[in-house]
Amino acid sequence: WIFWDVRPWYLNDNEIGGLLMHTGDITKQKSQHLEKEKIESILKNTNEVAKIGTWELDIKTDLLTFSPMSKQLLKLNNDEIIYGNSSLYLYKEGVSRDKIVKAIGTLIKTGEPFDLELEIINKDGSNLWVRDIGQAEFVNGKCIRAYGLVQDITSIKLAEQELVKQNQLLSFSEKINKIGNWQWDFKTDQVLFSPGLYRILGLVQNDDIITIGKFTSYVHPEDADNLQAHVKNTIQNKKFDGDLVHRIIAEDGSIKIIQVLGKVFTDENNEISSVIGSYQDITSRKVAEHKFKGLLESAPDAVIILNENMNIHLINNQAEKMFGYSALELIDKNPKMLIPDNFREGFGKYMEAYFLNPLALKMGENREVIGLNKNGEQFPVQISLSPLQTEEGILISAAIRDVTVQKQAAQKIINANNNLELLAKELTTQNTQLADFAHITSHNLRAPVSNLNSLIDIYNMASDGEEKHIIFEKFEKVINHLTVTLNTLVDALKIKNHVALKEEVVFSKTLKKTKELLAAQIMETQAVITSNFTAIDNTRYNKIYFESIFLNLVENAIKYKAKDRAPKIHLETELENGKISLKISDNGLGIDLKRHGLKLFGLNKVFHRHPDAKGVGLFMTKLHVQSMGGNITAISKVNEGTTFIINFN
Repeated sequence: WIFWDVRPWYLNDNEIGGLLMHTGDITKQKSQHLEKEKIESILKNTNEVAKIGTWELDIKTDLLTFSPMSKQLLKLNNDEIIYGNSSLYLYKEGVSRDKIVKAIGTLIKTGEPFDLELEIINKDGSNLWVRDIGQAEFVNGKCIRAYGLVQDITSIKLAEQELVKQNQLLSFSEKINKIGNWQWDFKTDQVLFSPGLYRILGLVQNDDIITIGKFTSYVHPEDADNLQAHVKNTIQNKKFDGDLVHRIIAEDGSIKIIQVLGKVFTDENNEISSVIGSYQDITSRKVAEHKFKGLLESAPDAVIILNENMNIHLINNQAEKMFGYSALELIDKNPKMLIPDNFREGFGKYMEAYFLNPLALKMGENREVIGLNKNGEQFPVQISLSPLQTEEGILISAAIRDVTVQKQAAQKIINANNNLELLAKELTTQNTQLADFAHITSHNLRAPVSNLNSLIDIYNMASDGEEKHIIFEKFEKVINHLTVTLNTLVDALKIKNHVALKEEVVFSKTLKKTKELLAAQIMETQAVITSNFTAIDNTRYNKIYFESIFLNLVENAIKYKAKDRAPKIHLETELENGKISLKISDNGLGIDLKRHGLKLFGLNKVFHRHPDAKGVGLFMTKLHVQSMGGNITAISKVNEGTTFIINFN
């Protein structure tokens, strides 16, 4: 850093002759100035973060001066002038105001500094806790100036007040719930008691040192070995394993049942440094449980009590007999162990939903569950659920009844009903077949029979042999048509009454065989047949029906082709949600489904003038599909083509 001083010099009064320039090194002075600014900035920022301001009182003028941060904390205007004798309004009336008056007076007289925590009332009425530190400056034994710091400690004071409140609540909670806390310093062997623990033991709270030996001397003699074993296990494993229940003999000689919880803390060398825990008097609860246990044992059904964690809390002897487990084997276990694997997930979800909204369910209202005993045997049970509100939270009582005998009796009735239903179904099927046969016969045999009767009359009226020969030829044609119709009806009845055997069939191989059977028609019509069986190419079906379906639908697509274009036929399989479907599409004449949709698959129903149309193919195809449990539908537009969709079962 350098400085420059530039001045002109003159030849005469009005003419500049040149410049005089002087320079010097000021790096040291500049560095000191920048360092000072840096320190002041850091101090300012620190004060802002820590919410610390300054104040100064001129004793002679009584003028009280505040730094910007102090004014911000006290919410004073920047131009506001305050004097010491009129500043007491800033402090809350009472303890805080009395403290500052006394401290300032002593400071001015003796120079004794002060460090106080005071409550401030700002102009807007809000409360503020501050730490106010003051010192004095004396000249010739007389105080001329008082100065100090003020810091916002509101959050600290509120935290302290909250801590005091929490301690009061904890003490109250200990008293209400009969709980005490203890801390065992493992290295000094001393134990610290909370007030609640003194109450449980019947001791007067004092400053006497309590050792672990003194602490354990209150344990009932019959439970001493169990406690010692637990302590030894805790030290070895460096872990307080579960909770511990034992009896104590209090100072007044009364016997109490205590539940102990604890946690082990270790140092950096993984050595035990302390053990802390709680001590709860559960005597009244245990007495109530004993009475409740008596009620459970008197129940005729197996009873299991579940706690809020959905684990087994209590069981009665009936439950032990039913499931083959002892109480010790089931307590604190998940009840899913009493349910077979394949039912556990559903049972778990049901119980979770029940715990969220528990309602009393009587025996029989709940769904039946399969029980599983210790030997792996399964048996049907009915469960009655009831919520129990206790001091420990909600408990669920499950009364369980083995309904094996009832289920067996019910199954016999169901089997008898099923046999009757099967018999009725068979009779209905036979009646339906007879009705179908009668219906088809009345509609499809009436015309040829009537035609034969007419031909007989004409034959009898014929005058010469040539005319009778011509009429006889017509007899032959009508009889052939009648034979075909009768055979079709018989085949239809066989299909309806026959449960076809299934075997593996392949779509691509069946299509190949179909094209070979129709080779002449394909060549004659220049038909193009494509397929896509990548979704699935095989299934289990009756092979004869399967090949018949392919043959009928592909042959129909060729037979009813458009006059102005070669047939294009595409076969494709789809697989969705485990269901197989086959689509057979063509670009042929199409069918007017508005006119013919209801009779599309009827016997002897034709929709185009074709010399070979007999109305049998679609009828037989539908019978084949339905006999195997599937269905067939069609989508068609006239002069555009048709798509048949077969859904296999």
